[in-house]
Amino acid sequence: DSTGNGGTTTTGNVARRLLFDTSTREILLQLVPERKRGPLREVMKRLAVVLRVISSTRRLSAQKADDLESFCKETYKLILITFPSPVARLSPSVHKLLAHSWELVKLNENQALGNVSEGGIEACNKLLRRYRIRLSRKRSQHDNLFDCAKRLWVNSDPVIQEMRLATLPYCKHCDMRGHSRRWCPARVQ
Repeated sequence: DSTGNGGTTTTGNVARRLLFDTSTREILLQLVPERKRGPLREVMKRLAVVLRVISSTRRLSAQKADDLESFCKETYKLILITFPSPVARLSPSVHKLLAHSWELVKLNENQALGNVSEGGIEACNKLLRRYRIRLSRKRSQHDNLFDCAKRLWVNSDPVIQEMRLATLPYCKHCDMRGHSRRWCPARVQ
């Protein structure tokens, strides 16, 4: 990790660096037997292309969506032929990426999946943990989850959100909520 204390290397940033940065990719390829370097280099390039297309926010033409389907299938076959089952097995993530991501793009009216992220769901984990521990009944799992769902539902209500916004400090200098005049970022010292 960035602090120099070791740690796992399975983060998305490390994977992106491995697939998209050619110098990092070449360093990794030095660890592989020479006869497998060419095919592995090709597989890594293809995975990088698929990931870039999938994580884009653009709409694909019908022809490009069909090209993505055939490209994913060819990459899947290349992996299975080059690295047979006893040598290497496909992880579920790679299987989903190559076998099903093109289907999702087509079902999404040829819109790439960059706008479909888990960020909102991940952001709710902190709230959900707080609700389950502090603000819900503990006598049964049903009651606990019911109370959590009610609180999440209330938090998504626009009227409640407006009421919460009204309680934030108001700045007379820039006419915005969230800070006072004393701490206004627009105010020049």
